[in-house]
Order: sequence, then C-alpha cells, then structure tokens
Amino acid sequence: MSTPQPMTARELFLHLHAHPELSGAEYATTALLTQQLQAAGIRVMDSGLPTGLIASLGDATAGPTVVLRADIDALPIQEHTGLDYASETDGVMHACGHDLHAAALYGAALELAEQARHARLPGRVLFVFQPAEETSHGAEAVIATGLLDGAAAIIGAHGNPDLRPGQFSMEPGPVMAGVDWFRVRLDGRGGHASEPQLCDDIVLAAAGMVTELQQVVARSVAPLSACVLSVTHMEFGDAWNVLPSTGYFEGTMRNYDDAVALGMRARLTSIVTGIAAAHGIRAAIEWVPGDTPWPATANDAALVARLTPALEQVLEHHPIPPATGGEDFAMYARVAPGAFAMLGANGSPDAPRWHNECYTVLPEALPGAVTFYRTCVQALLA
Repeated sequence: MSTPQPMTARELFLHLHAHPELSGAEYATTALLTQQLQAAGIRVMDSGLPTGLIASLGDATAGPTVVLRADIDALPIQEHTGLDYASETDGVMHACGHDLHAAALYGAALELAEQARHARLPGRVLFVFQPAEETSHGAEAVIATGLLDGAAAIIGAHGNPDLRPGQFSMEPGPVMAGVDWFRVRLDGRGGHASEPQLCDDIVLAAAGMVTELQQVVARSVAPLSACVLSVTHMEFGDAWNVLPSTGYFEGTMRNYDDAVALGMRARLTSIVTGIAAAHGIRAAIEWVPGDTPWPATANDAALVARLTPALEQVLEHHPIPPATGGEDFAMYARVAPGAFAMLGANGSPDAPRWHNECYTVLPEALPGAVTFYRTCVQALLA
C-alpha cells in the first residue's frame, strides 16, 4: 500500500482559510498540521500545548538550533471577501493572514525535509505553529514548554498588504509596536436622570477623561517618539432615563519604547484619578498584559545583517516603516535573537487592511513566504 502524500502548501493554505479557528481553539488546525508534518517524516514534539505544536527536523548535536515561528489562529469576523475558498465557519475569518504564515512555514518544512533526505542538516530546525497570537497568550505558552531553550535564533514573518508577493522588509530595530490594553472602570451613585443633583454622573466624568486622553500624546510624548492612544469601547447604563452607577471604557496604547509606555501609563493614571476625584467617583484601572508593558517587536541588528544578503538573492528587498500593530513575537527575544519580516501579501493600493472583513492574501504570496523561511534556515545553518 502506498504512503499517502502530504498536502502541498497551497492546498493547506486554501483549507486553513476555509476552516479558521479562534485563539485557543485551534484543535482541528493542530490535528491537521500534526498529521501532515508526520506524513512528511517530520517529528512533532511532545510539547504539552493544548493547541499549536512544535516540530523538529535535524540534530542539535550537528550544529545550531534555528526556530521558525508562524501563528495559526483566526479572528471573530464575518468574512465578506467573496473568495471561492472563503471561510465556512460563521463569524470566524483569517483576517490577519495567519493562514498564509502557517502554510508558508509548512511549505518550508516540506522543502527542508526533502533537503535533509539528500544531505544531513548541519543543525536543527524547530517549526513553531503558535496558537493564540491574537489574544497575546500564545508565545508565552510556547516559551514555557522549554523546548526553545538554547536556540541560536528565532525567525518570524507577517504578510503585509503594502508589499507585493515576492517582496520583503526586514530592518534592524523596531518592526511592530508594543501594545498596552487598558480598561477604566467607574463607580458612583446612580439614580433617576431627572435628579442629577442626587447622583454621580459617571458618564460625564468618562467623557471628560476620554477628551483629555486625546491630548496626552501631543503634550506628554516627545515629538520624535511615536505613540498612539485610542479609546475604542464604552459601556454605561441600559436605560434612557437612568444615570448608571457603574460602567467602563477601554482602549489601547502603542509605542516602540518601554520608557514611553511607562510614562504614558503614569499620565493616563493621573488624568483618570484626577477627574474621578473632581467628580467624586471611584476609578479603577486595569492593564493588560499586566504591570509590565508589552514590548515592541524589535529585530536583532546582527541577525538582520546576516540574513539580508541571502534574502536579497531570492526576494525583492522593499523597506517599509515600522507598523503600529502589535505582535507577541516580541516575547521570543527572551529566548534568542529574533528577526521578524514583513512579506508581500497583496500590494494593491486599495487592498483592505488587517482585521478587515475583506482582507485578502493572494495565493501568489505563498511561494515568496515559503522561500523566506527556507532561505533564513539555509543562511543560518550554512
């Protein structure tokens, strides 16, 4: 009986796009990747991860260990692309291109496995198919397995709608922003809207806070230091004639410098607590990921310098500025020097952006993304 052939990278890409799964629930995706990698003779390690996986190729005693990482989760968005391989799962969509990332890493794994059948790899490659990037919990879970300890380098990539298939950008320093998520909960005396003098108007207080926060970047951050603060969601009350006693608003801050992040946290706290005191209400501020701001994704300069000449031989180098989106790839800097690239995904000036219901990655982007991962390994294990 003949051994079933593993799926091609393109077949996997189309399947993943049509069958997206949310962060932490990537069970079918994990099972399919495990099955296909094993069919290609690639060992899937016992990581203990509920979803996502780490696979291994080569021998760590023969040379350095290089880690390649791709994310696999989708978003709670209803797809409206009109593609013939559009999502078949209601309300879930690969609107950030993680299907491209996973399929590209899988394709590189197939090509490297074929190479290893003809000549022993001078080292080891770990393929990380990471869950839960969109909720910023996946990287820490992967790191906690300990399987990446001792790696010489870790490489990641993200499809970018500003770049055409076959183009890449991988510059030293910040690539994507550090991310803070804040939630401000307000409490006071609620009551009838006709008697505001007997109540605490937390809605009015929140309006003052949000208005004041829009001035923080312009007046608290140096003009040459990039920072974004956006309030994105508010919930207060549920009746037209009641002043609510509790409610909250939340949003995000993005920057490329931990010192700026800490300064912005302090300024936001000062504004919120000051306005709350002026209105006689209580305010509590919650920060995610916690007491320490999420760091920016920054590329190791020496690693970028080593990889760029090899990549320029097979892809078009098209430098672009850092993005204000966030990436938990930043956490891997605790393990090894990292390099994170932007890869061509569309390149049309009218292409929808990430997290949009019409965001589209062209299948033609896949060969370049596969080439990126494979070339990085070949350069680092040369």
